Amino acid sequence: MSNKQKFSQLIDGSSLPEDDKSEWHSIINDSPETLVDTFYQTLESYPQELPWFNEIYKRKKLALAMLNSNNTEAKAQLAKIYEEEKNKLEKLLNL
Repeated sequence: MSNKQKFSQLIDGSSLPEDDKSEWHSIINDSPETLVDTFYQTLESYPQELPWFNEIYKRKKLALAMLNSNNTEAKAQLAKIYEEEKNKLEKLLNL
């Protein structure tokens, strides 16, 4: 079974809302295999973190959508999100 299929099963078995599950399935289907592999390997090791990854993805998506209308604020939000992601990944990897 491919990591795309395993990732899809992980999403299907999660407690995420159906709309979020659909969005993740789109991401899985539309992303390069290497990105899917990285996401899946992370979530396979830390499945309890899926809700956090889901929320950070939604926040990042909103900030990116804001780039055209309020570039300065969008960049500030993205910087904060990237720092939060970095800290989370360092914590998970015990760096």
